[in-house]
Amino acid sequence: MAQIKQLGIPTMDEEAFLRLLGIVPINERMEMLRGILAQKPSPQAWQEVCDHFDQRWLEFDEDLDLGLVYADEHMAHWPDELRVLPRHWEPDPGYGGYTFYKVQLARVCAPEDPQSCGYLIHVHDYMPFEHGPKPSTEGLLPWKDPKTGQHLVWSRDTRRLMLKDSDGNTLAQTSFELPKPTGEREGHNFGFSACGAYVWLMGYGPDGTSHIYLLNRHDLSIKDQTPLRQPDMSEYELDQGWSQQFMVSPDGRRLAIASEENLSRGISCVFWHEGGQIKVTNTPYLEYEPGEIAGFSPDSTLFLFVGFYGELRRWDLTTGQRLAGAAPHENAPTDRRLWYALNSAGRMYYSDTLLFVPIQAMPSDHHEPCSWGIGIIDPHTGTQLGCVEAPETAGRGSYEAINMLSDRLCECPDEGKLRYLPSLTFLQNHASTRHDAAAQDD
Repeated sequence: MAQIKQLGIPTMDEEAFLRLLGIVPINERMEMLRGILAQKPSPQAWQEVCDHFDQRWLEFDEDLDLGLVYADEHMAHWPDELRVLPRHWEPDPGYGGYTFYKVQLARVCAPEDPQSCGYLIHVHDYMPFEHGPKPSTEGLLPWKDPKTGQHLVWSRDTRRLMLKDSDGNTLAQTSFELPKPTGEREGHNFGFSACGAYVWLMGYGPDGTSHIYLLNRHDLSIKDQTPLRQPDMSEYELDQGWSQQFMVSPDGRRLAIASEENLSRGISCVFWHEGGQIKVTNTPYLEYEPGEIAGFSPDSTLFLFVGFYGELRRWDLTTGQRLAGAAPHENAPTDRRLWYALNSAGRMYYSDTLLFVPIQAMPSDHHEPCSWGIGIIDPHTGTQLGCVEAPETAGRGSYEAINMLSDRLCECPDEGKLRYLPSLTFLQNHASTRHDAAAQDD
């Protein structure tokens, strides 16, 4: 520095240098941003926001997340259609899909291809993606009552179900021993019903076949019982016991089982209770094809199932009727064979406007199928609206399917989170279609 000064070379400090580049101190930048966001939402205001981050913030500025979070929070009420991804913010495939941090401010993209439904981009964890919690419909029924502390316990010694208080004292137990399963069948499940008045017990009957018991909440006496196999089921639907996965509807009132074991045709049905009586709706596969549960609709009136050959099927639980299905290869933007992932249970996301289901692809060498992207479906008609391919760097070689965390965010195998940006054209067309359908209903 002394030699530089002796030579008369002009110098400047860091702040002066950053100002020369257009980067002013953080307090001034935040004040500028507040002024822009004070305007009413408009395409012009959005353009000013984008220009501000382009001109006033370095991509690796340690304060960038502060500005992005502030802007995102203050634009939460903006219509999505205004927050269009600028072209120069789009991920660059030539650099391994590198994505700017500021791309997270965008809500929609406007691709040149009018048929495009959007795409997935890499995101980072610091942005506060606000979305409603995804209801868990996979796994066990609640075995503990949080209000009273009472809980259900299975006794291996007596093969009875017991109700205990918060101190571990036995309040009641089943008057019968649960028979052991026969053959390949195993496992059992139990838990409180959604209304809290009953207890579900999935075990076995005297002949060793799978049975469903509805028990009184207080003394565990039997209110109703029925075998899993119903008279209207095909002989090809196999009783595989209770070790297999089942799902609970979002409202907690319906239980569903539909799975395959070594490509055999398992039973597919949904059961619930009305007035202390067990009701069952059989949801047979197409040509009794094996498959797996995908889930329920948010209002618990539709049941979804993915067949072994990748088609998504739906049943209206109010009528028991099978509705229109969808297959991803119908509009696939690739020559590779695509199908909805069999392990979609708990990974799909169902909203009032869109249904997102993970897609897998058969690789060219015909080895294990790999994660490919997501399919977008109209939840009202079952029509597939399009497919969105995940970036090449997003762990697509993994057999594990993409997990939809919300209608905005998904989790790709081995690569963290991805952001879904629907296209503006797609949203406008979809909204127009829904509006026309509603008008016809009126």
